[in-house]
Amino acid sequence: RATGLVKLRVEPQGGTPATLLLDTLTCLPARVAYAASERAQTLYLRDWRTVGGIKLPYAIRRSTGDTATDSRLTLLEARFDAPLPAGAFAKPSPAGPQPVFAGGAHSVELPFELTSNKPFLEVKIADHAMQFLFDTGSPGMLIDRDRAITISDLNQLRLWIESQPEVPDGDWYRDFGSFKICGEGKFPKTFLLRSQAAKGKAL
Repeated sequence: RATGLVKLRVEPQGGTPATLLLDTLTCLPARVAYAASERAQTLYLRDWRTVGGIKLPYAIRRSTGDTATDSRLTLLEARFDAPLPAGAFAKPSPAGPQPVFAGGAHSVELPFELTSNKPFLEVKIADHAMQFLFDTGSPGMLIDRDRAITISDLNQLRLWIESQPEVPDGDWYRDFGSFKICGEGKFPKTFLLRSQAAKGKAL
């Protein structure tokens, strides 16, 4: 039989609508397309194997259309109802310098304001107050090793802020060469790496 794909639209009640492309030979999903944070994302599912009577994809690729930002997951082993070793979920021992709160506090409170059901925090950069969207579902972190923002980068951002730029009501971005800042209307939303594609109007 010839291999092909059949498109199936799924709209779960209270869930995220998705489009499944099913392999006509195996009837297993080859792709799953859905919208996440107003961006189209596609999961590519390969290397299906049977584990305990259940089919699992051992190779998964997530893409937004830009191969430079694709993420890949390779499943090495899957077991169901396997016994867990003692201490599997124990709190790990501290390693290296540990972050601390100012004044010896053990916790902090971050006041935020809900706008369109999204949490915004007031952040000061070079004594200039800005409203930043607190993204609780971001797959990446601004402070990780590959995405760190340097003092030089922040100085570029400070000079741009002090120029009081005009921004459109919709999506926009500003390319600083080493990083990009993206926003919507008057609110900044996220930072991107040099290689990551931004959407909206370039400023």
